[in-house]
Amino acid sequence: MILSACNSGGPCGGAGESLSGLARSFFFAKDRSLLVTHWEVSDQVAALLVVLTINDMQEKPDQGVTGALREAQLSLLESAVSGKLPAEIAHSFFWAPFGMIGDGGGRSAVSSRL
Repeated sequence: MILSACNSGGPCGGAGESLSGLARSFFFAKDRSLLVTHWEVSDQVAALLVVLTINDMQEKPDQGVTGALREAQLSLLESAVSGKLPAEIAHSFFWAPFGMIGDGGGRSAVSSRL
């Protein structure tokens, strides 16, 4: 499950909470992995990062979600450094808000759920 809204993985205010209510509800619904954000996100960059992650997962399913996210982040950084995207996108605010919670393994972890 991908929750790409602002701070979808973090608490909405209460001390001691480790997940937002939204993220927690997906775990209660038996989702094994969540790709969430830990702070505000740029909608355009978040959309691009999610598309790159999904594309990479389809191309190399054995690397899992975490590997695909890493490749997407590196691709975003490379595009910012090379001038294909604005240079400010190289700042971690843009490429680092996403994190994996739960099972981010390869195809065997995902296909066992299907």
